[in-house]
Amino acid sequence: MNKFDKKVKEMAKEIQTPASYDKKVDGLLQSLTEQEELPHQKSGGRKRVLQFAFCLVCVFLILSFFTIGTQANFFSSFKETIIDFLTGDSDEDPANMGIESDQNYAESKPDLIIALSEKVIDSHSIYLLVEITAPNHIRFTPDISFDYFCFCWGTNYNVDQLISGVTSCELLEVSEDMPNRATYVVSLVTDEELEEEKDITVCFQDLTAGPNSDHPALLVGGVWSMTFPIYRTVTDNIAIEGDPSMTFSYINTTAEVKSIELTPLGMVVVSDISQYPSDMLGVSDTTISMRLRMIDGSEPVLVSHDPDEAVLTRSGSFYFTEIDGKTCQQDTLEFTNAINIDKVLGIYIEDLYIPVRE
Repeated sequence: MNKFDKKVKEMAKEIQTPASYDKKVDGLLQSLTEQEELPHQKSGGRKRVLQFAFCLVCVFLILSFFTIGTQANFFSSFKETIIDFLTGDSDEDPANMGIESDQNYAESKPDLIIALSEKVIDSHSIYLLVEITAPNHIRFTPDISFDYFCFCWGTNYNVDQLISGVTSCELLEVSEDMPNRATYVVSLVTDEELEEEKDITVCFQDLTAGPNSDHPALLVGGVWSMTFPIYRTVTDNIAIEGDPSMTFSYINTTAEVKSIELTPLGMVVVSDISQYPSDMLGVSDTTISMRLRMIDGSEPVLVSHDPDEAVLTRSGSFYFTEIDGKTCQQDTLEFTNAINIDKVLGIYIEDLYIPVRE
């Protein structure tokens, strides 16, 4: 785990012609040149050979430009793939929801190419669109992933700089023409606030079939990493500063909202729970129920005391911290579907209702 590449090579944003094409063209031209120099070859034959070589080069160039165009179209349709994957609703325009993406491109070792093509980032979450090209004998399936992956601050792997939180690496699609090439969504939801312009590195180890099964099969061994700066691409958010009037029921006491941040991808709520005995926090159910009130009258549930109730969150976490001498609980939620926060009228925190617009 300590042998990560310390230097990540950045590629141009355009897709480069695969090395195999260059080798085939060079070999063919070399072969044709040798034929041209044969002493008994007629001049007409040489001319036809050169014309044939020129045509082949043109064909390879056309294929190369076609590949670049296809990849460019894929980049431009990112919002229709990753956002649809997150929202499940292609009718909503992500740009109107304040969700944009940032393009980047990096390459790893030759035995496994990992290209970072898109990033969607807000204050507490990161979604990466990652294209992986494996050796030709590998055929990607949903059970193929990495045995280990993580995010850490800095330009290389550092166990002391790991970013805690919920991580996932999910297969989005497999290339129809190249089954050894697949696109994954790699995500992080963290309690930490992501500082802009700070470098972050995503690390992968050992491409494996069934990494969580009883019999995992190593496909490609190695460690890969890519570094990129944090720039938030989710521009819409609702920020609420709490006040003493924002109190709600908390176990057998009351708690006070200190702050709320709502984005299309999730919500972070910080509550002052210092009224409750701190020595009981580790043994009590400190779940805080939350739901939204939408313009259409619906009230999607984010957190519930009923474990069987359907909720809009796919993951979440909470932790206790000290803020200004007060014991606080921070709840960080990741939505199953991205939402349009312009359609949110208010937020329920237990029995407290907080309007966000008139």
